[in-house]
Amino acid sequence: MFALADGALTDCVLEWDLPLPVLVAGTLRHATLSCLLSLRRVDPDLHLALHLDGAVYESARAERDFNAALAAVQRILPDGVRIQTCVACAFSDYFPAPGRGLSGGLACFRGAKDAYRGSAGEDDVLDLWDQRSGFVQEVWSCREFEVRPADGAGTGHRGAFPLELA
Repeated sequence: MFALADGALTDCVLEWDLPLPVLVAGTLRHATLSCLLSLRRVDPDLHLALHLDGAVYESARAERDFNAALAAVQRILPDGVRIQTCVACAFSDYFPAPGRGLSGGLACFRGAKDAYRGSAGEDDVLDLWDQRSGFVQEVWSCREFEVRPADGAGTGHRGAFPLELA
């Protein structure tokens, strides 16, 4: 049995692997993302390791959420290798407010692509918020994925992914 505190899972460690699409020199490839989530403290600790072609690219041991952990992994990938999930997509953004939780608060704007392509800041995203297609997990990937621009229009509220690419 798992321990629940006020209906939430606590005091455990979860580990799982999932397939993760990556672009290698523009070609779609499949990698494996190993995830470790510790719920032993008040704030969860997340660690990710991307396995690709015999190499492993890891986040820190105590990332605060999937966005931060995936950004840490993207930063250390070789040139020409890009994560192809919603967190790195041209049509995703978070609500312009502090705090976002561990995962799943990423809004998808694939139904408003043209409008989102022109967004470049908090006010633009707020104006488009009601046009979002829904919420997605950072590790989800759909057929409509496009690489997020490095700067300017189309970077929405959160900017490039990861921010250091801007």
